[in-house]
Amino acid sequence: MERTHSELPAPTEGVVGGLAEEGTLGVDVRGLVRYCSPGAEAIFRMPATTLAGRPLNELIPRLRFSAATPGMNRVLALSWSGARGWLRLDARSVVRGEFAIDATLTNVPVDPTRLFIVSLRDASEERTTTEGVRCVVEAMAQSDDAVMLTDTDGVIEYVNPSFERVTGFAAAEAVGRTPRILNSGTHPAAHFAEMWASVRAGKEYRGVVVNRRKEGSTYHEEKTIRPLFNDAGVLTHFLSVGRNVTDRVLEMAHLENLAHRDELTGLANRGVFRDRLRHAIAHAARHRTAFALLYLDVDDFKALNDEFGHSFGDAALQELARRLRACLREEDTVARVGGDEFAVILPGAGSHDAAEAVLQKIVVALRSPLEVGDRRAVLAASVGACLYPAHAQDEPGLMRAADGAMYLAKKSDADGVTYAWSKNAHTRAASAQRTVT
Repeated sequence: MERTHSELPAPTEGVVGGLAEEGTLGVDVRGLVRYCSPGAEAIFRMPATTLAGRPLNELIPRLRFSAATPGMNRVLALSWSGARGWLRLDARSVVRGEFAIDATLTNVPVDPTRLFIVSLRDASEERTTTEGVRCVVEAMAQSDDAVMLTDTDGVIEYVNPSFERVTGFAAAEAVGRTPRILNSGTHPAAHFAEMWASVRAGKEYRGVVVNRRKEGSTYHEEKTIRPLFNDAGVLTHFLSVGRNVTDRVLEMAHLENLAHRDELTGLANRGVFRDRLRHAIAHAARHRTAFALLYLDVDDFKALNDEFGHSFGDAALQELARRLRACLREEDTVARVGGDEFAVILPGAGSHDAAEAVLQKIVVALRSPLEVGDRRAVLAASVGACLYPAHAQDEPGLMRAADGAMYLAKKSDADGVTYAWSKNAHTRAASAQRTVT
């Protein structure tokens, strides 16, 4: 029987192992703790308010994340994530000193290169239970986590009240069916195939999945699936325990977005622009292709701000960002790199003619008047353009070339939206005198 990720089974008769105290830490790309579950508080015997914001390597030294090296942290986390399963490590706590834990590292689907989940269980005192599944069911009946028990074919035999509350499915509706009833369609089939193969092989699965409730809405669930064996070592059931972590995932995604997006316009910020410019150079050098870089600056923006106020200026920048996005393809990058400065990377636009077509679209888009309340303005702007590798072949050189071309455009006698090429080539202007009424 083929199963999807949401279809995770659970245990019944036999030995259930590893039911030790468990906890979760949410860690960002800088290696700082952003979330701490109650279980993690219990393991470290420290409140979440104390653990939040601390470097992960202070708590678990062998997870050598450093706030100063986010790129290396990403590589380290991805090398650990899902590859090692549970690993015995030493942990440190002001209260407990050094103690043993088991840990796994997984990524969050929202952004698997920057958000990570460290799952923990206290290994200082090994705890197992030889009681049957009946005892597990009784123990899980009052759990706040959604619990589901299935046979080895994935047919649901038991769900607890929390499962009913979270999913909207009554026990009578779930029992006898498979976890496919929760499948949101978010995850690829390969993900479920790998997960199912793992638990069928007797390995524990841990991860964050997106499930769908009975009424159609989706939620993020931090899920653990444990294979259960009888006294003869035969796999008999699967125990799936899930916790709704939607708020945590959304909060971490919001923090990540703030770190890489300009808050006012929603465009990429300067850091993202520099990263994508380096990537564009590397890609073009490897494939022997070319691309264009544009710099845009709003003329006399400070005077406009001073005269009509910051709210008008903010609205002008937001509208400018919207119009720039509308002129570009999905693969192009537009970023706000300064107060009233923007940069555009045009992959594949490696000739004057190809870039000129985009420049002309920008000229037309910015020529239209901007209206905010009872005020109306036609913004003047200067655009500088350069090509890789014709005008420069490295990041600093391209930025100087585009910036220099922008100032050539500013010095032209034309009003409105003006653009110039590096070395003052192909200077054109669109007549659009800025007026404010």
